[in-house]
Amino acid sequence: MSDYDDFECRTTSKSKGKQKAASSAAAKQRDGGKAEPDMLEVDEEDDDVVEVNTLARDTAVVRRAFNAKPQCKNGNKRDLLMATGLESIVHPRRPQKGHVRKSAHDAKLAAENARLKDEVERLKGHLEDLKGKFNELLHTRQTEAEASMREMVKNHEEKANEKELRLMLKTEIQQSQQVADISRNPAGSALRAGAFLKGDDAKHLNVVTLYEALTRVLIPDVKFCPEREGKGCIFTCIYTWKDGLNPTTVKERSLNFTLRQCKEPSAENPGQLVDCVHYFPLSLEMESTEFVGRLGFLSKPFSFPKTQLSLFVRTLHDNLNHSQDDDD
Repeated sequence: MSDYDDFECRTTSKSKGKQKAASSAAAKQRDGGKAEPDMLEVDEEDDDVVEVNTLARDTAVVRRAFNAKPQCKNGNKRDLLMATGLESIVHPRRPQKGHVRKSAHDAKLAAENARLKDEVERLKGHLEDLKGKFNELLHTRQTEAEASMREMVKNHEEKANEKELRLMLKTEIQQSQQVADISRNPAGSALRAGAFLKGDDAKHLNVVTLYEALTRVLIPDVKFCPEREGKGCIFTCIYTWKDGLNPTTVKERSLNFTLRQCKEPSAENPGQLVDCVHYFPLSLEMESTEFVGRLGFLSKPFSFPKTQLSLFVRTLHDNLNHSQDDDD
């Protein structure tokens, strides 16, 4: 059966069906049945009538076309239908399922790509934040490490200096104890004669005795040490204070110290070297706290020009005299 014959048969069958339905309705009315009006059925019948009329008209157009052109070049009736615009009515096209699935797949891929792009941007921002925090933490750790290293070096230097000072103090204490033991037993002139005067130089002995009487400073030991500008001397000294008015009733006071003589640049002219003396007290830990406190600046090391030795001796006398007065 051709496409045209099939289309005509379907049109005729549909028209017959509509006529049969109309005849059934008329028969019911003849039988005396009261059919209630149905608006929906009336509308459907009107639509069917319009559709039948349209199809009949289209059928007539096709029939006239076939009668006018009984044969086409290729003998294909579908071309005739396409030429008259009725191919979509006779053979309606169905939507292609593959095309629909492809469109849905493309939309899904686009949504997934957009989501991944947003996720990448979010991760980039998070990575930048982590880099900033890492750099800040690294800077903080480096600063703390440098501060800790400086503190360790400082503590090491302080411990080394403390160890050296303790060793020096221990040596000085031992020397002062030896000097104190020597000074308690023999007289000053006899000690000087034994320490410095190996011979029987009476003139020299008298000079030393006079200096002791004038200054009340006993020097039991002398050491030579190399200096930057030549040799220097370290004198171990004992100053003894006595009351000239009551020597038997007033207790004597003594102070052990060292005097280091050396050359140093002048404060007024750095290019000129002058003789200086460095004072360092000894054995103060063996004295009472009150006595050490009354010594004033003599309880700590200091330096002065050699030309002020007489003033230094006077200061020794005054401070020990005041300390004796306070004890009384």
